Amino acid sequence: MWTSHAWLSRSGLVVDITADQFLDAPSAVIVERNSVWHGTFQVEDPPELGDFRAWLSGPGSDHLYELYPKLAAKLL
Repeated sequence: MWTSHAWLSRSGLVVDITADQFLDAPSAVIVERNSVWHGTFQVEDPPELGDFRAWLSGPGSDHLYELYPKLAAKLL
């Protein structure tokens, strides 16, 4: 059976706010370095681009384009 799951990862830090959909997840929300649990997933090579700008446009997306620079400045 094929399933998919997505999370954020940068420099070894994993942020997964939707882990609660899996019965074997160590917690509902995961924020940790080098997550062993996430290491059990087969990851696309190269990983699919997770940038909303690559797939989202049109009505309802304007607020994301306004928020992105503000959020990115806090994360980088």
